[in-house]
Amino acid sequence: MAFTLNTTGLGSVRAVRFGTVEKADVMGIPFTASSSTLVYSFAGVERKITIMGIYTGSKSTIDTFIDTIHALEDGQQGGGSGYTLASGASDLPANLSITVHLEDFSFNWGVDSPNTIDYTLKMIERA
Repeated sequence: MAFTLNTTGLGSVRAVRFGTVEKADVMGIPFTASSSTLVYSFAGVERKITIMGIYTGSKSTIDTFIDTIHALEDGQQGGGSGYTLASGASDLPANLSITVHLEDFSFNWGVDSPNTIDYTLKMIERA
């Protein structure tokens, strides 16, 4: 089984990047050492997931894949509940199933390879 986003197959996934972003508020205290600096994370931590892959098929199949991903970026992102990013047992990380919101989708369609696109899909994990 391959990676899917809301049951849409993501083709051949080449890399998955996980990272976290913490929006820390830093407050230095006048006339004290830097070790006294206060650091708070009022906004919490975000986990970002980036998938880089290749999607192969006829022009109409690739058009459908692109349109499907663009349709998920509808401003409501699944009515506010997000989408499921899942992978099968043969993928790394195995048996991944998390709720995400789409942040960015970009792709390259090479003139010399009309039946293949390489794409990058950036997502934010949500509870």
